[in-house]
Amino acid sequence: MSNFVTPISEIEVDIDNMIADFEFCKEKSQWSPEQYYGQIGLRHRPNITENHWWDSEGSLHSRGLSETDFSVWNEDTPQYTRNKIEEVCEHLSFNMGRVRYMTMPPQTGLKIHFDDDIRLHYVIKTNPDAYLFNKPANTETLEHFNLKISSNFYLVDTTQWHFVYNSGWEERVHLVIS
Repeated sequence: MSNFVTPISEIEVDIDNMIADFEFCKEKSQWSPEQYYGQIGLRHRPNITENHWWDSEGSLHSRGLSETDFSVWNEDTPQYTRNKIEEVCEHLSFNMGRVRYMTMPPQTGLKIHFDDDIRLHYVIKTNPDAYLFNKPANTETLEHFNLKISSNFYLVDTTQWHFVYNSGWEERVHLVIS
């Protein structure tokens, strides 16, 4: 694809199991569009007292946290998803921290930004009009990607300037490992 998005084809994933696990986590976390939370965390910080599902929500810098602070699996994290995440991280020697489902409603987006580290993405739900944009360094070019549902994870170099926009009419859901 590019140096921004790299499919990881060595780890095969069963999309039906991943979708079922997402649906299970939505139910367990009591996620609902009416009381919208954009992220459902599968890992949390040790010794927190608030809801473990929502601990990984939002910006870390404003809370003085880092990705690696999220080192404990939620006890209800489905085993299939957990095993696949651990397998891909071990295969890539990827230092796992925060793990969460990131949802994006239709007709919404994120502003352009860059992250401190690269991320792994697994597409749970998307549509033809949900895009990940990248502005490569020292260029005026804007690349766009529509990550497809597949049996593979994607390694995304989010240390580069990027933004997301879902111009479609269905939500976009990615499992993101930081």
